[in-house]
Amino acid sequence: MWVRFWGTRGSIPTTGSQTLRYGGNTTCVELRTDAGELFILDFGSGARQLGLHLMEAGSPTQQGHILITHLHWDHIQGMPFFTPLYARGGVWNIYGPAPTEGTLRDALAVQMSAPFFPVTLEQLGAEIHFHDLDEGVFKIGGVSVSTKWLNHPGPTLGYRLEADGVAVVYICDHEPYGLATPSAVEEIDPRDQRHMAFMEGADLVIHDAQYIARDYAEKRGWGHSLGDYVVELCCRAGVRQVALTHHDPTRTDPMIEASLRDLRLAFMDRKSVPDVIAAAEGERLRVGTVGTKHQEDW
Repeated sequence: MWVRFWGTRGSIPTTGSQTLRYGGNTTCVELRTDAGELFILDFGSGARQLGLHLMEAGSPTQQGHILITHLHWDHIQGMPFFTPLYARGGVWNIYGPAPTEGTLRDALAVQMSAPFFPVTLEQLGAEIHFHDLDEGVFKIGGVSVSTKWLNHPGPTLGYRLEADGVAVVYICDHEPYGLATPSAVEEIDPRDQRHMAFMEGADLVIHDAQYIARDYAEKRGWGHSLGDYVVELCCRAGVRQVALTHHDPTRTDPMIEASLRDLRLAFMDRKSVPDVIAAAEGERLRVGTVGTKHQEDW
């Protein structure tokens, strides 16, 4: 299974010389199975470049599955600019939680309607099917997909995809239920234990880590995680690799790198920790081939 990051930013696209390494587009991840099945995780502004890439690849039929975590703008704002949706002959399935009122389709139709956008869903050339989701397990082609509710304002789902003998978990956005920075000796809130179980044994976890500790006191309730929380749970869950993502728009490349160094140092005395990276726009990972890194590798 292959994963490629097309957007790794949270909240709003952030461009400039200080975001070149990790990227400025909002969240969008491409996942391909060895059989060639295409999954797109979230539909942020990174979806525009992904769409252009797919069209340039010259496939006679554009098709795939788009899994949306929730309906906040930074997770859907790439949809009107995803070129394959305009191509006749394409077939796309869009999955996600429905809003508290109406359907997933209803909500996505709003942003593609006056006065927000000049092209409506009905004017798109591709065949599009919408699927409202709840917690559960289901199959899409050769992939087993599990969903779990996350702790974020508004209905929000995390996804676990299993195929080719590996598991990838995608969690954007999520806030700790209990302690934001638990330690190895502390009891985990039962709701965080359930969150941890969802990641159990995954080969790759792509997880929101928008905040650092000094931000969190003022932003509790906004629905995002800290790297310490993510890595602690992934250590306990036996995760092989963690890609921290949904970088705050105020975080420059040097700030992200400094936070990553601090996080690795904080866990260097543990016997075994996942390979912890910061998700970078354009980076491509082969899932299942990266072993767990120990402190001597850092």
